[in-house]
Amino acid sequence: IAGVEAAVEKAFPDAVLAVVSVPDARSGERLVLAVQGEDLDRQALRDAVREAGYPDLACPKIVLNVPEVPVAPTGKVDIPKLTADVTRILAELPAGRRA
Repeated sequence: IAGVEAAVEKAFPDAVLAVVSVPDARSGERLVLAVQGEDLDRQALRDAVREAGYPDLACPKIVLNVPEVPVAPTGKVDIPKLTADVTRILAELPAGRRA
C-alpha cells in the first residue's frame, strides 16, 4: 500500500490523501483512496500507479472524498481511524455507488 500511496502522492502533490485496505465480501479486501475534499482525475491516478510499476490490480478502485484524513498524535495518518471511517461511509452508500 505504501508504494501505491507514494505514486499517487507524487502525481497529486497538493492533495491530502491516504490509501487504505477495507474488507470486501467478493474479493476479501479492496484498496480505497481517501482524499480530503478534492476530486482527482481517475485516469491520471491509474497512470501514476502504472508508471510506478504496479499492476492495475494495485490501483485503488474507489476514490472516496472524505471530510478529513485523520492524523494521529505522531503526525502520521491515523490508518485505523481512516479505515473505520471509510468502511462506514462505504456501508452508507447506495449499492450502485459503491463501485
